[in-house]
Amino acid sequence: MPYFYFDATVNGEALPDPEGIELDTRAVARTEGLRAVAEMVKDQHLNGNARDIMIAIREGSDAVATIRLSLKIEEAS
Repeated sequence: MPYFYFDATVNGEALPDPEGIELDTRAVARTEGLRAVAEMVKDQHLNGNARDIMIAIREGSDAVATIRLSLKIEEAS
């Protein structure tokens, strides 16, 4: 079973995945990437205006997919 790595970048800060996770297919890895981005959004303190999250999924050195999320909160006056 292949290993997939989920290298994150949050607000410009790189967070490489040194361990990876064993998953059945690239499709499963993409689904896990989407879940990871959703969890990261929930875990971040979203008090600022812009939050950018990106996860680059790779299988070894081969790129699988990139998931990007940009969130802007506009306060009512």
